[in-house]
Amino acid sequence: MDYTRGDRHYGPDFIQLHRPCERGSCYCSVEFKVISSKENAKEFADYVTSFEHGRVPVVYDVYLSQEGRFLGERFVRVGDWTSDRFHVNDRLLRVGVRFKPSHAGQKMSAVLSTANCFPTQQP
Repeated sequence: MDYTRGDRHYGPDFIQLHRPCERGSCYCSVEFKVISSKENAKEFADYVTSFEHGRVPVVYDVYLSQEGRFLGERFVRVGDWTSDRFHVNDRLLRVGVRFKPSHAGQKMSAVLSTANCFPTQQP
């Protein structure tokens, strides 16, 4: 994943990890809002920014039904930082979309699912 460091509200050590979805025109992100106010915020921010842009190693467990349908995901770690070092809210995967209408009044829609953040699984 790629990273953005700093935020006017959350401070200079706020980290957001993000990447385009595997499918669709959405993006996947994880925002580390809680840790940005903790004593180890700078340590975590420095760790994440030590990676090249687009190369931050993030691991999720992905759960599939017996039919291969996406059921959910669980945050495991960012590099060497395991999930137990983060508040539960900092482990949430978000999916968003940026609409770019080509004319005024244009209607657009999107189906958003964290399933779009992971490669399609073959049964």
